[in-house]
Amino acid sequence: MGEINKSIWTLTTETPKFPALKGDMSCEVAVIGAMPSGNSVAALVLNRMSRLTAEKNLMETSEKQKSFIAARANSLPAGHSFFMYALTEILYPAKELVCALNDSSLIKEIAALPAGQNLSVIVITKENREELIKLLPYLAGYELTDEPRFFLCAGSNCLAPVNSVEKLKELIKSE
Repeated sequence: MGEINKSIWTLTTETPKFPALKGDMSCEVAVIGAMPSGNSVAALVLNRMSRLTAEKNLMETSEKQKSFIAARANSLPAGHSFFMYALTEILYPAKELVCALNDSSLIKEIAALPAGQNLSVIVITKENREELIKLLPYLAGYELTDEPRFFLCAGSNCLAPVNSVEKLKELIKSE
C-alpha cells in the first residue's frame, strides 16, 4: 500500500501492507488507484467487522465506505461487480445466533443445524465466556443460566430467547 495522506491511502510501488488503524479505530478507507475492487472489498470487510464487534467507530467508518463506493457504483454498476456482491450481504445480512450454554453438551446439536441458512453462530460457555467478552464486549449482556438460551438476531434486533434446540429449529425455520 503506501503513504497515508490526510486519511486517503495512496498506492506506491512498496510491498502492500495494511496500515494499522489509528488508536481510536477510525480511518477513511478510500484507496486511490484501487477502484473499484479494493474499495468494494474494504466495504465488505468493514461491514462484517462492524457487525461482529458492534464497535461504534467501525460502524461509522463502514457507513462512510459504503457511501463512498455506492456513489461511484451508481454511475457504472457493471464496473463495480464486487460491490454488487457486497451489497447482497449489506442489504440482506446474515442472522446471528447467540447460544448461551451453561453446559457444552448441546454444541453438537447446534453444529447439526440445517445447512444453507444465512446464519452466523456464537456459542458462549463457562469455558470461553471471559475470552469472548474481551473480543466482543457486547456479549457480556448474554448471561449464562441453568437452562440454555438461544437468541436469534437480525441486524440489531433479537427475538425473544428460546431454551431448547427444538424450539430454535422452529424459530429458524419460521424466519
